[in-house]
Amino acid sequence: MNTITVSCDLIEKELSNLWNKESPQKTKASLFTLVLFSANSSREPYLHDIIHAVIEHFPCRIIFISFGHETLESQISLMSPKNHLFACDYIHFTLPSKDLNLFLYLIHPHLIPDLPSYLLWGADLKTYLAMPSLKSLFHRIIFDSEFSPNLPHFASTLLHTYKKEQIEIGDLNWARIENWRNLFSMVFSKNQENLKNIHSIKIVYNSLENQYFCYTTIKSIYLQAWLATRLHWDLQEIKKKEGNLSFSYRGKKFPILIEIIPQEISPITSGSIYSVKIQTNHNKEFLFQRDRNDLSQIRIDISTAHHCETPYFHNFEQGKRGYSLVKEIYYQKISPHFLDLLEYLQKMNQGNIC
Repeated sequence: MNTITVSCDLIEKELSNLWNKESPQKTKASLFTLVLFSANSSREPYLHDIIHAVIEHFPCRIIFISFGHETLESQISLMSPKNHLFACDYIHFTLPSKDLNLFLYLIHPHLIPDLPSYLLWGADLKTYLAMPSLKSLFHRIIFDSEFSPNLPHFASTLLHTYKKEQIEIGDLNWARIENWRNLFSMVFSKNQENLKNIHSIKIVYNSLENQYFCYTTIKSIYLQAWLATRLHWDLQEIKKKEGNLSFSYRGKKFPILIEIIPQEISPITSGSIYSVKIQTNHNKEFLFQRDRNDLSQIRIDISTAHHCETPYFHNFEQGKRGYSLVKEIYYQKISPHFLDLLEYLQKMNQGNIC
């Protein structure tokens, strides 16, 4: 992707010139405007991978803000997925920390009229809260809880954005556990009595960090919180010891203990859930575990002290990096389950449990 440095007031003119040079090789395509705000240069390659995944599914105009630089600069280029005949506008700004107030002035002229606009917030919440209201500009703001290890504060900010500012919200980590949520819904739809008798759950996840993911417990915390809110368990205590997290609940019949256990499992992405073991008070066990040879395949074992059912497999929907963002933008409406999760997280006493 060849970028051209241009003056901020000449962006649209220079983009037109670029298209004149490209025509007729590429067709201009855009279904919406996607704005990305990044305050972490080490994560920008990851965000650019997401951009390429997004435009492969849905072509759009990209406006990328790199925050925290020394000078204000603007660049333009055309982005095109491999083996596609269309291309998309790409506008890149570097924005100094002292000029955060220029954010709206920079992007507003370049939002495509009469098409929806979405914002992916790739920075800490302190910077977000320093912004003026974005209600008039964006149809939805997608957050990434990877930037906020203080989950109660993160949840409180999202709920404020949704309820007070009336902006649609999304969260990448919520989208990333969709396969697990769908699997449990499928398995227990006809075994709801087993859910009422759960006494313990063990979640094993990949604790290996990389340059993009440091808070590897978040997906596991989300999954156990989703189960707790669906089954109306009352949180009693959270403990953290030697890297393990445990959540003690009071259920309608029994106490429940959920343990989140780290393991270094290199084939799957950082923070991804590897296995979930559920045990009931009737000595029934459900084990959901990824196949090491095909990590998108989940082996399901159901057993009691005297009987083992025939194992069977379930295939997770495979998506390239960025697919969770595509779904949050274009497919998913705000789920009541997600709002319940945020209410749960907001009430947790512990802050930085990640």
